[in-house]
Amino acid sequence: MLEAFVDAKMSVKSLDAQKDLSNTLSFKDEKYLHRKLMGGAHVGQLTSTGEQQMFNLGFRLKKKYINDLNFLSENYDPKQVYVRSTHLKRTINSAKSLLAGMYQSGPKQTLKEPFLVYTNQLEKDYLYPNLLECPYIQLKRKLIKKNFDFYAPNLNNQYHCFVDYLKNEFNFRQNDVSNPLFVYEFLDEIHSRMAHNLEIPEQLFEVIEEANRFASIELGIEMMENLDINCGKFINLLKHLLLEIEFKHRNRRFDYYKLNYFSAHDNTLIALLIALNKINESNFVFPAFGSDLLIELWKDSSKYYVKAFFNGKIIKIHDRILDKEKICKLEYSVDMVTSSDLIEEEGRMDLANFVNILDKYGIDEKFYYSICYKFKNEY
Repeated sequence: MLEAFVDAKMSVKSLDAQKDLSNTLSFKDEKYLHRKLMGGAHVGQLTSTGEQQMFNLGFRLKKKYINDLNFLSENYDPKQVYVRSTHLKRTINSAKSLLAGMYQSGPKQTLKEPFLVYTNQLEKDYLYPNLLECPYIQLKRKLIKKNFDFYAPNLNNQYHCFVDYLKNEFNFRQNDVSNPLFVYEFLDEIHSRMAHNLEIPEQLFEVIEEANRFASIELGIEMMENLDINCGKFINLLKHLLLEIEFKHRNRRFDYYKLNYFSAHDNTLIALLIALNKINESNFVFPAFGSDLLIELWKDSSKYYVKAFFNGKIIKIHDRILDKEKICKLEYSVDMVTSSDLIEEEGRMDLANFVNILDKYGIDEKFYYSICYKFKNEY
């Protein structure tokens, strides 16, 4: 796990390309360096198994966009491919591994030119729910745990029974009472152990399916309730990116990136799946490690349209409005569908309709800060 699977040159720069951040750690990575696991790895890092997963994803993209569609050049061109990552070593290395899968002949066959990855200061980033920049997110999470029916502390609540079981049986966070993502954070550690063939308590195998179920509902509820402040700025960025590409292509200006790749987190994926109505009050998804969402912009005669793919499978996009009151009253039911994947379903959507969907959930910077700082004193 400690030996790197991918060997590749990489240059990390600030979003304005003025600063070289290749050797600069974020405050989170600096904290991670002080916590070493028993096997020798530091917490919060991408292992060789993770690098291999992302290399394989890059190889899949190479087959589709370089070999089959002849859409991208077979040689790496930073003017053709834009890569942005959150300022964490694991997401930056994920981007590096993906690019190696696309452009290197093998995981150790480095190119002369380094891969270029852009990143933002972690404290200011919005590719993920940023609790540091927007402490209102943490306040909202406490309110969810306190007020939502799914978390109601009664004897018949199956969720509470399961949480108590995890605390008592595995001595996990005995004093954690306000966290609406309790099972999700427990399961994140278990999934990591299983992905690396590490030993886990035998009795966990009996409840892993139920843990996956509760974790996906936890994360889905929290992301649906806080979608605007969690990832609304990123959704807004995607909207403007698609409109810019359409405008330039329509006017025969080809000074745009043909591939825009964002290396982020599972809750970033979940936010987008909520916007596309693939996660809702009755359907929840817990993305597996190395999951990906592709959004393709196509042109048919004079009309532009969008296709979406999750983990390589085409998915149908649905338009709808989130019912916040319904989410608040949501109770656990055996009829809730939970999975780590989505079914393949043929579909495409006109760009204008797709942009309207993104417009419903995207927020601009001014609105974002007006929400976050309005309630800052309450936190």
